[in-house]
Amino acid sequence: RLGCPLIVLGAATFDIAGLTHQDPLDSFWQNPFMPDPKDVTDFIKVIARYCHVRGNFYGVEGKNAAANAFATRLTSDPFPPDIFAKVPPRLGKALALGIHVDD
Repeated sequence: RLGCPLIVLGAATFDIAGLTHQDPLDSFWQNPFMPDPKDVTDFIKVIARYCHVRGNFYGVEGKNAAANAFATRLTSDPFPPDIFAKVPPRLGKALALGIHVDD
């Protein structure tokens, strides 16, 4: 969100062209890629809408907010049919790094 160049050395959900440097590490130090602000904003919106729920587990208000958010998420319309890729784009990189992936 700060517009700083970023490279991922492992596997991360945000390792996406437009957000992170996609070339080798040496090139990152010589000519780092600056994230596209629109791509950053779009990524945050998707994570907020489809992954996170409001609330916490530290107090009554937070627990109630989380319970309501979970219930709403579970009883609302499902995800749009085209929101997820059939094969996650980082799967090949994760497997090459020896990261176990559940079936």
